[in-house]
Amino acid sequence: MESSFPLYRYWSDYPKRDVEYVRWYPPTMQVVDGETILEALGRGPEAAAFYLHIPFCKDVCPYCPFNKYRMRDDRAKAFMDGVLREIDLVAAQRHKRGTKTSGGYFGGGTPTAMETPDLLRLIEHTLERLPPEPGSEVTMEANPDTVDLEKLRQLRASGINRISFGVQSFRPEFLKILGRTHGVDGAVKAIELARQAGFDNIAIDLIYRVPGQTVPLWESDLRKALELGVDHISTYCLFLDPGTRLYNETLMGHVAAYPPESEEVAMYQATQQVLGAAGFVHYTINDFARRMGRRSEHHLMNWQAPQRSYAGMGPGAFSYTEGDEAFLYCTIHSLQEYLDVLKEGRLPVRLANKLTPEERRSRYMVMGLRCLSVSKAGFRRRFGQEMTDVFGPPIEQLKEWGLLDEDGEQVFMTERGRHFASNVLKAFYTPANRGKPQAIGVELLAGKGLSLVSVGQQRTETGT
Repeated sequence: MESSFPLYRYWSDYPKRDVEYVRWYPPTMQVVDGETILEALGRGPEAAAFYLHIPFCKDVCPYCPFNKYRMRDDRAKAFMDGVLREIDLVAAQRHKRGTKTSGGYFGGGTPTAMETPDLLRLIEHTLERLPPEPGSEVTMEANPDTVDLEKLRQLRASGINRISFGVQSFRPEFLKILGRTHGVDGAVKAIELARQAGFDNIAIDLIYRVPGQTVPLWESDLRKALELGVDHISTYCLFLDPGTRLYNETLMGHVAAYPPESEEVAMYQATQQVLGAAGFVHYTINDFARRMGRRSEHHLMNWQAPQRSYAGMGPGAFSYTEGDEAFLYCTIHSLQEYLDVLKEGRLPVRLANKLTPEERRSRYMVMGLRCLSVSKAGFRRRFGQEMTDVFGPPIEQLKEWGLLDEDGEQVFMTERGRHFASNVLKAFYTPANRGKPQAIGVELLAGKGLSLVSVGQQRTETGT
């Protein structure tokens, strides 16, 4: 099936635009014993952050590809019993190394879908076992209809100093398409209440290229966010992940036409113009901060070169730890399997990738360019090699295409390159990873770290 919004093509070479969102690298993983990862944590870096995945929502949005479950009391209780064990396992290993906690992020799902006493207990336990360094950023994701003033005050008092609301749109017709359970007034009210509760660092997510959306309507969402005085805006182009309800509904023809690519380009350009005129700093492909001090430390930790280590906990959380060895790994996605493994006292990890030296250099560039530029001196300090000696051919090719440029200090994406961001990032994949899309959620849920396309390629290559 070929369309202006491809549903089946997850790897494309320039000049065709690749729309697959690069969430992690390397893209595929292998089965691993959780004990291997636990031992690696004990030999980890001097400082590392944490990410805690709370996989519950009041309702499941039709576009969301992340590991999540509809909130139920029995599920929440079982999750609490399990995740507290996992936190203790991770903390014990980090304490062996004396690893300091450089920041934290409570994501989901919707963490604030949990009952307030349970959520506060989880925050207290996490920050007690993994106490952040003074001044560290600790973020909580929230949906507007899962908070009130008292809950927000208690979150602020518990040690949360940044809150990120999944607003997605200030237009009721688009909130309906996106399956959001809050209204426009509810989103506005939640932001106002967060200020009243003492939050001085408020972020929101907004989505563009929604069916029926136009450039002026998108600009009105951006201006509404500016009017409300938020500190950080993440803007995401709507991408259809296989396995999501919106993906299936689109395949069946039940969704209105998506804006064409030309309008998507115009929306992205409008984002940079509207937010840039308001003084916002554009510091990743998707992210804009009111000032440098309001950039998301979590995003910088994940992407900005040199990428830093963090421990992901909760079902379906990803982690990256770098020391003498570097591992990308994820916890078991199935809630029941995750809990069963923890009852046995084991770390709930089945899939990981132990990066080769070549992959570590590659990851430095792939993830680093999500932050729009990578320092040549930083690359030299980390690897003892010149960036152009290692990646000269892809850099020259991307420059020839007008997607990348360089000066004496850095390589950086051009304005055109930002629209073709996935093509740029994937140009730095190792030969062994090239052409392999990332495993989708349903495959990770089944404990398979190789995507179906990748498995098919492997069978062809090996003759099996």
